[in-house]
Amino acid sequence: MPYRSARSLLVVLYATLLVAALLLLLWPDSAHGDTAIHKCRDAAGTIHYQDEPCAPGTGMRTPVIATVPATPVDSADFFALPAPTAPRPPPEPSAAPPREAPPPLFRCERYDGAERYVTSDPVPRRTHVPLWTMLGDAGSGGGQYTIVEDRCTPMSPREQCAHWRERRGEISTRRRQAFKAELATLDVELAEVRGTLAAHCGG
Repeated sequence: MPYRSARSLLVVLYATLLVAALLLLLWPDSAHGDTAIHKCRDAAGTIHYQDEPCAPGTGMRTPVIATVPATPVDSADFFALPAPTAPRPPPEPSAAPPREAPPPLFRCERYDGAERYVTSDPVPRRTHVPLWTMLGDAGSGGGQYTIVEDRCTPMSPREQCAHWRERRGEISTRRRQAFKAELATLDVELAEVRGTLAAHCGG
């Protein structure tokens, strides 16, 4: 008797499971959470989301978000370092404009070697001397005279700048020892020499 009761209970349980399986297979898709969502707008303009279709004239289209395909990225390009840029060369220093050559000067020596001087006159200084002084005989020449010139040679720009610097020092020394009445004249000379040095010799 107990055996039959257990067998009947198993049959009933098996039949119950079979019916439950059939019900699950026949259950509508809405029971699994796949119910369609409808976007509706009522007469007041309020938007509602519901699982039932909207009333005629109140339905709204649900926006569709387009999926942008991802652009494939090459791993080599992703990890590649940017090419090093060549360093720019330093700007070349602007060349200083060439200085204008100072006014020509001439270093001269007197015809007899008794004097040396500097002049800006390109024409050598001339002197009338007795002819006998050139011949070396006091009895010759008969009282005649001749013209002799000093020997002059042009100075290079470097020699001229050295001359003007020396001249500046001489005037400065004289100015320290000069009387008050002489200062104005010496100041003019010193200003001219300084201007020449600044314009042609760099100071």
